Amino acid sequence: MHASFLPRLALRSAGFCKIFSRVLIRGALQLGFTSRDPLFLSVVENLRNPAMVGAPCRSSAALACCMAQFVDPDSEGYVVELGGGTGPVTAALLARGIAPERLIVIERSPVLSCHLQRRFPFVRVVCGNAERLLELLGNCGPVSAIVSSLPLRSLKAEPVQAIVDHCHSVVSPGGVLVQFSYAFWSSSPLEAPHCEKIFSRVVWRNFPPARVDVFIVGAKLAAEPHDLTTPEFRHGQVVRRAEAMP
Repeated sequence: MHASFLPRLALRSAGFCKIFSRVLIRGALQLGFTSRDPLFLSVVENLRNPAMVGAPCRSSAALACCMAQFVDPDSEGYVVELGGGTGPVTAALLARGIAPERLIVIERSPVLSCHLQRRFPFVRVVCGNAERLLELLGNCGPVSAIVSSLPLRSLKAEPVQAIVDHCHSVVSPGGVLVQFSYAFWSSSPLEAPHCEKIFSRVVWRNFPPARVDVFIVGAKLAAEPHDLTTPEFRHGQVVRRAEAMP
């Protein structure tokens, strides 16, 4: 009886989320929200597929800036963002000085992919699963950084391993891997013997607070490391240079 109860409960929960999302959409539209509002899109997509989105709220500007600070705008190669969502990290990367033609955003949700392409018309947005990262990128050229907002802790082991393997094989030596997680104490799935962790800090100005881990692929850094004693990184918080970001 217990074994048959769980599938029924899962089906009822999924049905409840669909009904609730429809009610939420109608209520939000009546309150003046539009289908292009980032907050509205984030909440609705989370209700439709919480495992795929993996975050209760969209990333704050503080978290996005913290992640973007480790991407060198003068480095050669493409910058790949995994899990673009509604675009806070994309906006932070552009504000950091990454040229739009160097930025490739991978987003699984068709709705969010369309939103990203409207919001950032000069950025290449690819709708697809990061498990097929090599196929999605094709022969784009060298990749100098991967910035990931994927919920690696809430995915199954096999997809996570595929994503991690692709990330390590795609990034050029000396390149950067950036990942945030809501798990404060466990190690990052991106950790590997050939990677050097150069940064791990909790960004408290996010809901919920998130830990940012940064790795360099290869033994040596291509440039001088960031000064982690500056006000930008003190206490795990970042000055919001992109305060006026949409």
